[in-house]
Amino acid sequence: MVHSTATIVLFLLYVCLSGCYSKEVGEKCMTPDQNAGRCRNIKHCPVLLGYLRENVPPTPNFLRDSNCGFEGLDPLVCCPELSSRLTHWDNSDSNINKSTSTTRRPTSNSPSSFSSGECGKSNLEINRIVGGNSVALGEWPWVAALGYRSRTRSGIQ
Repeated sequence: MVHSTATIVLFLLYVCLSGCYSKEVGEKCMTPDQNAGRCRNIKHCPVLLGYLRENVPPTPNFLRDSNCGFEGLDPLVCCPELSSRLTHWDNSDSNINKSTSTTRRPTSNSPSSFSSGECGKSNLEINRIVGGNSVALGEWPWVAALGYRSRTRSGIQ
């Protein structure tokens, strides 16, 4: 009986807390830069969709902080109202020719670790799609690894 009571209390606490932090569509909210907004499906928020398409560096954090719940699988975001002004990031350096260099990966006899300590975040700052290029273990932690090649073992692990 004690086990089931504790389970019920934890479940009710979870339901209460999840309800406290999620908002309904159309409900008033504050954007991460403290402007007035309304909670909307991201598909119906042209301002944040524009930021997503521009892919400027603060965008992932700004979108994550704008989240106010989910509508099915679609995220709800705090979409700024037309009367408020949203921060515009300087994207002027995106047209500058950037030099690239090749750095040799350090060799190590120990296998790489999948865990980077923080799920869903990459240390890479790449503004293009990675298509067919080899990547190190852990560079894209949200992608499932079906297999990988090990330097110390033959074949695919």
